[in-house]
Amino acid sequence: MILLWACVATPLLPTESRPVEEEAEGLWSVEPVAACENPAPAPFWQAQPGLPDAPYTPPTTDNMPGMEPGGVALVDAASGPLLLYIDPQATVRGYRLKDGSEVAGLEELTGVASFSIADLDDNGQPELIASGLSVQILWDYDGGPAVAALQHLEGQTFVRDSVPADFDGDGDLDLLLTRTSPTDDDAYLSALLWINLGDRNFAEPVAVPAPPGFWGKTFDAAAVDINHDDAPDVVICNDLGREHAPNGLLLNDGSGGLFVPDDARGLDVRSSCMGMAVGDLDQDGQLDLSLGDAARHYFLRQTSGSIYVDASATTGISVPAERQMYWGTALADLDNSGNPELLLPSSSFWVSSALPWPTYALARDDSGLWSDHGLDWGLPQEAGTRSVLTADLNDDGLPELIFGDGWRPPHVLWSSQCTDAGWIEVEAPEGSLILLDAGGRVRVAQASTDGSYGSAGRARVHLGLGELEQAEKLVVRVPWKGAFVLDSPIPARSRVRLLLP
Repeated sequence: MILLWACVATPLLPTESRPVEEEAEGLWSVEPVAACENPAPAPFWQAQPGLPDAPYTPPTTDNMPGMEPGGVALVDAASGPLLLYIDPQATVRGYRLKDGSEVAGLEELTGVASFSIADLDDNGQPELIASGLSVQILWDYDGGPAVAALQHLEGQTFVRDSVPADFDGDGDLDLLLTRTSPTDDDAYLSALLWINLGDRNFAEPVAVPAPPGFWGKTFDAAAVDINHDDAPDVVICNDLGREHAPNGLLLNDGSGGLFVPDDARGLDVRSSCMGMAVGDLDQDGQLDLSLGDAARHYFLRQTSGSIYVDASATTGISVPAERQMYWGTALADLDNSGNPELLLPSSSFWVSSALPWPTYALARDDSGLWSDHGLDWGLPQEAGTRSVLTADLNDDGLPELIFGDGWRPPHVLWSSQCTDAGWIEVEAPEGSLILLDAGGRVRVAQASTDGSYGSAGRARVHLGLGELEQAEKLVVRVPWKGAFVLDSPIPARSRVRLLLP
């Protein structure tokens, strides 16, 4: 079914949003999906036999200095989805999810710290970016061996994260590279901006200017439109914040450059930030930040405008502090209830006495308190989980769960049942803000392949509707292009795509 779009005034759109001026047909695709025939209550997930697995074994030797493993990448290849992961030796391995067969040709991908996925040449095929001691792009990656190295870094420097976004507004995706050092030397902490010139060419990388004391030991970074001007900004997540620098913010100057604002808008907390997720934690229609930390969890709440406040002490998110290390984090509505769960892997590489390192699935009740369902839902309880991805791999309307592990292949949990609760999945360009008005409440999320802590997946947003049978309106704000509005009822259990030329 093809529906038309319109650009109209709506309370879902901040006043700073750019209008879409021209009219066009065929930009929305809405595909209804059959309802669940045999609905069942949670838990829905279980491991699938035949995929690579390994018993839990705590580490006995040091990893490559500063190159803590555990990142995962979900790549949609022509042969089916591929799952790649970084093993304890910082080497990339992978297999096909449909049958568990090994992906060959990854031998050169060593010294890797993180993954990104982006269509850098704008041909509709994903590129895999493996960052670490070098930054390597696998063009049109479908499980083949072709590897193109862009740059090998010198000295005590490696790239902890690469962030794809259209920073200069020319229609293709650029890369921000956050550099750090296993020696913790401040002289090697910085970031580079690689502008995409098209035809698989990049300009010379340019250092992002910043005042003294800004750069820290960056573990994660994410492109988020903080000030609602439709240009991607960057939130910086720094480990060892008290020793080096707090978390930071880079604003887009509107012409392809990034700068450090005088006011960090409440994002500059000093933490040992390991990974972050963007989502509506308190369900007030604003994009908040969930930060994994070496000893606790942080909740940075977005208030009106682009101001953030540290609301960690008032959220009711109860997880053990000072005994466990929280790495990647994610928000996902696992049971389609309409209330997203907070996924919080725990793990460590230095305090072995604090085992078993459970993986949390925290749900918020009507009183605002969060309780854990991870044990009841079968999430790993004795593991080294560090990153997390969610995606509906078997097309049954429930997300599958992928947990990267620092000491073994990823944990993959498949939904084995289905639910009669409604849902809508939205696919949109990288970095798009998704606002779905359903039942008098706006559900908000960001479509991005950028996962938390060294991981990358699909730019699709899965939003639960609970008992609702439709959503009333969908707004997608695309970087540099403005707001696209589907002002027509969308039936529950539908997949929606914004098809921009």
